[in-house]
Amino acid sequence: MSPLRPRRTGVVSPNAPARRDAELARRRTLQATAVSPSSPSSAPSDSLVIDLFGRRVRIDGQDVDFTYKEFELLAELAQNARRTIGRTELMETVWAESPEETGERTVDVHVRRVRTKLGRYRRLISTVRGAGYRLDPGSDVAILGG
Repeated sequence: MSPLRPRRTGVVSPNAPARRDAELARRRTLQATAVSPSSPSSAPSDSLVIDLFGRRVRIDGQDVDFTYKEFELLAELAQNARRTIGRTELMETVWAESPEETGERTVDVHVRRVRTKLGRYRRLISTVRGAGYRLDPGSDVAILGG
């Protein structure tokens, strides 16, 4: 590198894996939400879309607001769909940077809030007694970027 040329920092190559992954996720999101002008009912009207890269949740085509921690919790369950995740593991992954903020029932309270926001999809999150929680997505659930 020449001492006369300033060094480029923070520039991501167009061929970098992170950029390719982000572009693929963006395309999947566009495909999932695109509506053809010739058939306005072609988009699924009864569905739950969890977009991990876009950090969005859509129910029946409408965005649902989640706090940062609520989305992190839902994302962790979505990335490990159909697998039971214990409270301790959730505490270590979702609340890793702020363990002092977590009480004994923090995970339970956040799961309850996420279920409330999921509305009719609340039963997708199962409580596995003595073990933790599990997300069991159905055919009307799309997890993008997972």
